[in-house]
Amino acid sequence: MSGAVVQSDIKSVQLPPLREDLKLLPGSPHRDGSPSWRIHDPLRNQFFEIGWLEFELLARWASGGDPEGLIEQMEEETTLSPTLAEVEELVAFLNANQLLAPGSARIRGELRTRLRRKSRPWYETLLHHYLFFRVPLVRPDAFLQRTLPAVEIFFARGFGVLVFIVLLLDLFLVMRQWHSFRESFVHFMSLKGLLYYALAGTFAKIVHELGHAYVAKRHGVRVTAKGLAFLIMWPYLYTDTAETWKLSDRRKQLQISSAGML
Repeated sequence: MSGAVVQSDIKSVQLPPLREDLKLLPGSPHRDGSPSWRIHDPLRNQFFEIGWLEFELLARWASGGDPEGLIEQMEEETTLSPTLAEVEELVAFLNANQLLAPGSARIRGELRTRLRRKSRPWYETLLHHYLFFRVPLVRPDAFLQRTLPAVEIFFARGFGVLVFIVLLLDLFLVMRQWHSFRESFVHFMSLKGLLYYALAGTFAKIVHELGHAYVAKRHGVRVTAKGLAFLIMWPYLYTDTAETWKLSDRRKQLQISSAGML
């Protein structure tokens, strides 16, 4: 079933039901001050940001009956006056992102078609997704929760001041012996030097990802997975903090995003 079929159907039939497991969460205000919300799909752990109009429509979706009834209810209860085209556009959006309940035969048929397209042999999947794919290895949320008290010291203001002082001291000592520091890079051009460089880089990356994970846990965000991601077959560690979208405070979102560096 295409989006166009859904749009033509809703003009004369009941609004298609939403999936019962979806959650509406408050989001961060837009730059113009208008509110935003996010639809959380717990099955895929994905988030879809919507605006004020879409939120008010979804809040009355079950009681709206048909599009015309939904529009009338919106005009009576809010200051918004949606058009039929806007309702159809919302239905198309919900359908395209698999947020509608598979109540009708058409929707079930489309879901089966999508599943058949996704269920390919591993070599076909690798061929089509070699540019970027993820391999989750562990589910660290419980471990992070247990060990969070042990790393609280790293979030203290005094620790940040200490790190800044050490940084200034390092820069001072490097500038004093800049010639020796520059010549030390020659040693990395050997097999042993490259091995040390790889080990140091791996350790730094692990600490980097733990930084994202622990700051996320401090803000109550569930860390669902850690593993390897491949960018054009080049592996690197990743941390799944997708549920950061549950936070309505952009400052906290920024802290989680920048935690690996800070």
